[in-house]
Amino acid sequence: MAEVKYTTSDGKVLTFDPDKLDPDTKIKLQNKIREDRQKKSKLQKENKILTDTGSTGDEEEFNDIGTLTGFRQAYYGSQIGYNKYYAKHVYHTLANIPGFFLDPQDKEDARKDITEGDGTFKRLAKKAFDRLKDAEDIVTKRAEELSKKTPDDFYTKLYAGIGAAPGMVAMYTPAIRAFKSSAAGIAAIDALSASDQGIKQAATAGLTGAALGKTLDVVNTLAPVSRILSLGAIGYGSPADNLEQRFVNGMTFASFGVVGPLKGTPTAVERGISKVVDANQRRKFAQEFEGHVKDTTKNMSAAIDTFNLLQDKKNRLKFDIQSLNKQLKKIKDPYEKERINVRISESKKQIRSASASQGKLKPQLKILDDFLVQQETFVNPINRERIDLRTSTEAKLDAVKFDKETGKLSRKYKDLPDTAFNKYLRRGVLPREFLNEFPVFKKYVDEFNLYRISTEDMVMKILDNPSILGKKGLTALKAAKLEPTEGGMLVRFNRLSKKEKEDLITKVFEIEKQYDLFSQTPRKERTFENFDRDGTVTDSFLNQLGFNNNQRLAYRDVMTGFEAVRQYYNQMAKQYGGYKIDPIPRRPNFFPHIFTGEFRVFVNRNGKLFEVQGTTTELGAKRLAAKLKEQYPDADINVRRVSRSKNSDETIASFAEVSAYLARRDNTKLTEDIKKISDDLFAKSGFNIHKLPRQRFNAVKGFLGTKAGKKGIDDFNLAMKLYVEGAIKIANGFRLRKNIADFAKTEIRPGEYVSLKNLYPESVQAGENYINNALGRPVTPIQEFLNVAEPGLFRKMYQTSAALANHFYLLQLNVRFALAQGIQPYQMIPNKLAHLSELAGKNSVGAIGDAYLTVALIQKQLINPNKFSRELIKKAVKNRTINDSFLREFAGEGYYQKGRFSDAKSLPKKLVRLAGGRGLASNLEQFSRLNATLLFGHHLKRLGVSEKKAVETAWQLADKYMVRYDLAERPFIYNQLGTVGRAAGLFKTFAHNYHAQLLEGIKNAGKGQSAQLATLVASSILAAGFSGALFVKSADSLIGLYNRLFDDNVSTLSMMFIKAGLPDYLFFGVPSATIGADLTATLAAPSVNPAEIISFPAYEFSKDIVISSGIIGDYFINDKLAGQLREEGKPFFGVAPSGTEVRDAFKRLTPNSFHGAIEGFYQKYQDNPFFISKGNARTQRELSDWFARWLSSYSLGESMQLKIAFNSSRQDRNASRTYNTLVTFLAENMFRLDEGAFIPEWAFEEAINFGYSPDTLIESVKRKVKNMSQDLEQRLLRGGLTPKQLKQYELLEQQTERQTGEGGFLKKIAGVFGKK
Repeated sequence: MAEVKYTTSDGKVLTFDPDKLDPDTKIKLQNKIREDRQKKSKLQKENKILTDTGSTGDEEEFNDIGTLTGFRQAYYGSQIGYNKYYAKHVYHTLANIPGFFLDPQDKEDARKDITEGDGTFKRLAKKAFDRLKDAEDIVTKRAEELSKKTPDDFYTKLYAGIGAAPGMVAMYTPAIRAFKSSAAGIAAIDALSASDQGIKQAATAGLTGAALGKTLDVVNTLAPVSRILSLGAIGYGSPADNLEQRFVNGMTFASFGVVGPLKGTPTAVERGISKVVDANQRRKFAQEFEGHVKDTTKNMSAAIDTFNLLQDKKNRLKFDIQSLNKQLKKIKDPYEKERINVRISESKKQIRSASASQGKLKPQLKILDDFLVQQETFVNPINRERIDLRTSTEAKLDAVKFDKETGKLSRKYKDLPDTAFNKYLRRGVLPREFLNEFPVFKKYVDEFNLYRISTEDMVMKILDNPSILGKKGLTALKAAKLEPTEGGMLVRFNRLSKKEKEDLITKVFEIEKQYDLFSQTPRKERTFENFDRDGTVTDSFLNQLGFNNNQRLAYRDVMTGFEAVRQYYNQMAKQYGGYKIDPIPRRPNFFPHIFTGEFRVFVNRNGKLFEVQGTTTELGAKRLAAKLKEQYPDADINVRRVSRSKNSDETIASFAEVSAYLARRDNTKLTEDIKKISDDLFAKSGFNIHKLPRQRFNAVKGFLGTKAGKKGIDDFNLAMKLYVEGAIKIANGFRLRKNIADFAKTEIRPGEYVSLKNLYPESVQAGENYINNALGRPVTPIQEFLNVAEPGLFRKMYQTSAALANHFYLLQLNVRFALAQGIQPYQMIPNKLAHLSELAGKNSVGAIGDAYLTVALIQKQLINPNKFSRELIKKAVKNRTINDSFLREFAGEGYYQKGRFSDAKSLPKKLVRLAGGRGLASNLEQFSRLNATLLFGHHLKRLGVSEKKAVETAWQLADKYMVRYDLAERPFIYNQLGTVGRAAGLFKTFAHNYHAQLLEGIKNAGKGQSAQLATLVASSILAAGFSGALFVKSADSLIGLYNRLFDDNVSTLSMMFIKAGLPDYLFFGVPSATIGADLTATLAAPSVNPAEIISFPAYEFSKDIVISSGIIGDYFINDKLAGQLREEGKPFFGVAPSGTEVRDAFKRLTPNSFHGAIEGFYQKYQDNPFFISKGNARTQRELSDWFARWLSSYSLGESMQLKIAFNSSRQDRNASRTYNTLVTFLAENMFRLDEGAFIPEWAFEEAINFGYSPDTLIESVKRKVKNMSQDLEQRLLRGGLTPKQLKQYELLEQQTERQTGEGGFLKKIAGVFGKK
């Protein structure tokens, strides 16, 4: 036999001849070769595994792709962990299962593949043990090979731990689930893994595992942060060779903590960490919200303002010098010339001093460019929620950037986009105060808001001197109730009796007449018994005139008020008006002579104007002129329409007229008409009083207060209000004008005329329009025309109908409206609270929860406010946030003139307010706004804002989000269309504000801040259920439009909710479900359907009045009167209205709050137990149904019936319309086919969907085809004619010839329907 070559596992080559070997050597050699082959097999398996997993040659692959060392380390480290810690542990543990049945010798034989003499079970156990140990050896060797390719450092060990983690979790999970216990599961696996080391070691491992499992159970109940930290500590404490390995174990265990419940019990450590994080978030929010202006900005702004003030002073002095030089040329008296020269010299000295002061400021102004480059941005998404209280210069400097390289200024913020969406929707339809992402435009809004507040505050202070007494009431509202106090112009006067008032008014004008005579007396000849040296009437003269003590005090208060107005006006004119505005001269014992009426009748006697009377209409003026002609036959009487200025504000016009009168005292004749003085609140020349002709002040009769009786008293009050309000508006207008000019129209860098008007053209133009619109000035040519041409009667009729509509629809003890007012803060405010929380760092879910937590926390403050709450309330009252501002929606310009002040505090007027429901509505409105103020104040404080800043800001947010009803925030489109626009906008201000909040929520959601929109939707569901939720009405309208356009019958959302059978609190909302009456008509989210937005409540109300009056008149004539005068009660004409028609007519003539009583009255006298509506029985009312009607609402059951009826009828109409379209299509299709025509199967399916049977469809098509085959004459003759149809037939015969002939379409298609 030839020699045999055998290569061993270690690479050696053996050569031998088997025939030459003795038997013993041959057996030994065979055994060695068998063992070596086993070894070679194992090595082949190992090499195959190594190659398959990519550990061979992968170093070169990494080098080829330029992989970083860190990535290689992560790769090899994770592979090491998988093999060394997981796979090896798994195979070792699994090998211990068969090893449990083997002794040590058996295990050794199994590794040598010796199975001679073994039974089947032991042989299988040895084989399984051997293979599992082989696998353990392979992964161990692979781990060793991989360890050579990466450094043995911290990162490799960390990656190894990460690589082992998933497998270790998978290894223990089945046991934990099987035993349903972490302790038992881990103990079992660990004991099994250590069982090859002996019973003691296995028991120890099991106990250790059980302890670990129990610990993990406890740790798993903790909150995420605590869980991660605890697991990290456990890992760190587990056995390890060194400190580095302990850190690796800790981080690996901590990674397991990521998996687990999101909520849990926070530990003290986690609570501490949470507090630190929350404190940091609150601190950051507070810093950004409060927005402190840096000292460098303040200093630079102050320097610029001071420089400009000095320049204004120099201009004023130069103007004075020019005037004095003109006087100097006319004066001949040397002494007077010397005096004027001294004044000129003093003025020049002051100019030099001002120039010197300006020179000292120039070095500071030279660094302006560096300042503009380095200054930080002030406005951020958080502080723009507040009113911008910075000075005009501070805000102006912040709005620009300066590029030193180009030497040019540029915008820092966004200008208003000139897009249709922003121009017509956001600026034309929605309140402009929601455009706060444009800081330059926002400054205009904020400046006007401050002007409005300061004006209202000063007017009330002078007229009423109000004070919070806080004595009456059970709620926090007692801390907000303003009561007039002595010292106000109106207070003591309106406490007088009617007789005392009339007497005082007469004597006021007598005192004025006497003072005129006194002032015309030469100074040397004057005596001071009646008037002192300052011209003030003396107490002795008042006593002589018969004043009692109360009258004297009332008179002094009135005169003091007028003097306070004069001083305030002069102070504001001097500080903000510029050097060309003259002060109002002191006028002792002055009372304003105000004439009203669009048409004036002027009575002239002997060349002098003797009397002026005003009327609303031209016809009324002519009748008045005829009456006055009879009274003064020798007088010259003229009727003229007063030319209206561009400014529509009655108070400003009144003040202007009185100022003109004051300046005319020295002339002998008034001009033919009273010239309007102020065309523009911002007129640079003020009223130019010194340029007006003069006449004695008491020369003309007919002004307010001169009539006798109650009318004269009311006019006397009105005259004071008009004059005071007009003067304060003008005075504060000086400041507003200057602030706006300094902000937008003055140069930013000296010598370079670039202003914000150049950089932000859209924002500045929109801002100017906003202020003009807010002041009632025309912004469009249409409004300018309407302001001048629109009849005053038309405006007055609207104001009257609007006031009545407000009382009928909302006030007059309307309980439903009152309840809705109380609910409004919970509907409108939480969405903004949630947004503020989101800005403060909370996630959307947490922000919503935080908002409602504030709502819950402040409820007790509504009853018993603490010190902080009282400060919030006080500030809100001061800034006119807590008031009954919704009444302005219908009061308009007459808001101040309809009893807001102390003259409305008398008992008769209190009773009128109570009976009319205005008192209740006013109190609820104030309470709601107080609620909103407390919500914002306490929420800001919880978010980390200081109490001081929270007090300064809460009223601002409450005013904005509880809806401002003043002219400024009413949609622009309404104000610019005159009376028609105001009529269309009645009761719409709330809806437009709601839509603005919705748009704000949508925009914030687009930025990832979804809490506001989510809360707005949730609030709408809570308040009005799904039937009145946000978007439901709009969706219904869109579905309705779709059905009309495409002849479809898609079910509306409302109908879907009805069919869903939702519980009352989900369908109607929580408030309605609580009281059992439907409040959704008031609480439902406003629709965005233009057809619902554009309506004319005042005109609709007026139309209802006319129609209903006609029905009731018809009823009394044709039923009551005819029953008395005619046989059998035959009507005089037609048919008398039915009882239900009369009932509904009375309802339209009475406020909503009376409707339940009217229905109950008519129901009482009917035998029918059902309530009849439109000729059909609606429901059989129970006590709960009548209770809801007394609340101006319907019970939930009756309301559901109404909703079902309404939606069903709409759906039926859609179905009927769609079915008719189908029938018409099929009928016309018949004419296009000569024979074999048929109704397709799909048509029958559609008819069934619409609720019609196949037979009904066939009959409908037949009728339609017949109608299409006959003319009007044939259809009229078919079945006979009624008298009305006979007239129609006769008319037809006159217009057409009768069609004749055989055949026709019916015969043509007869076969289709089975006819011959």
